[in-house]
Amino acid sequence: MKGSHTVVVERAKVKYTLTFKRNISFIRGNSGTGKTTLISMIRDHNDRGPESGVTLSCDVPCETLSGRRWERELSIIEDSIVFLDEGNEFIYSKDFAKAVNGSSNYYVLISRRDANELPYSVDEILKLVNTTSKTINGRKSDRRFYSVTKPLYDHTASMLYQDLNVGFEVPDAVVVEDSKSGYQFYDALCNRLRIPCYTATGVANLKRTIHECPEQNVLAIGDGAAFGPYIEKVLGQRVYKNVRLFLPESFEWTLLQSGLIPSNDIPKILKDPSSYIESRDYLSWERFFTDVLIKYSTCTRYAYRKAKLNEQYLKPQAMNAVSKVLPECLRTNQQIL
Repeated sequence: MKGSHTVVVERAKVKYTLTFKRNISFIRGNSGTGKTTLISMIRDHNDRGPESGVTLSCDVPCETLSGRRWERELSIIEDSIVFLDEGNEFIYSKDFAKAVNGSSNYYVLISRRDANELPYSVDEILKLVNTTSKTINGRKSDRRFYSVTKPLYDHTASMLYQDLNVGFEVPDAVVVEDSKSGYQFYDALCNRLRIPCYTATGVANLKRTIHECPEQNVLAIGDGAAFGPYIEKVLGQRVYKNVRLFLPESFEWTLLQSGLIPSNDIPKILKDPSSYIESRDYLSWERFFTDVLIKYSTCTRYAYRKAKLNEQYLKPQAMNAVSKVLPECLRTNQQIL
């Protein structure tokens, strides 16, 4: 399954309007915010139909999953949006992650806990927002209660988690999740800016690397497409240091955004990735962008290899182009020469 899908669930005073565009989404929120009600309404609709009083509208089937027989039930569900709540411990297991990998479904996990076995986007950690109820004869009525999902974190794939230009013009150090091509690029860029650059050799080590580096003002760079399980851990380092985040979808996404690779297809793909990414083929979006970059760069001087960065990307023209996609604090006042 691919593309963006909107789910509308309604009964009496409650209405949910939810849009999902990736194969893994999380809905977070405190008790009483309507998370459990959402699951109950979908389950009730599927069990009892019109007798439930629930109406459900979506262009694909919506299912709920729970209990000890979840693997058997999931094996017959395809091309659907599957809702699960935190009462099911299996959603945090390796077995569940294995089942999600290669599945044609989208999964919506309603949980306050991280699922470290799953690579989900920081953009798809959502919260339920209660909007204004209907107004009748100039007065608010309690007849309708609307809930929509919005990102929990103030971040998009092409923007910073927080504005790095406010009191944080140039970091004392950069810490990069990547240890291969991405690190090679940022290390070269940081050498030009005369600031240290460290590799965490993997997102799981990012928190520790930030903590152990001697610098105080740190810019951390990670793949936003799979950063969801780690964002709270990394933000926790703000107790000790001034940490800011730059979370593009991936390093490969950044190179594609730079315009270095000549193709009319790339801007279309970047504008609406969900229309091109089949959930069965890609557990996480960063793998998709790697494949796109390799495909379209093959016959150019910027042929891409993940293990070792093509030196063409380290030449002034390329570094200047990529720099335009990066935060201001990683750009020099003049063009790189």
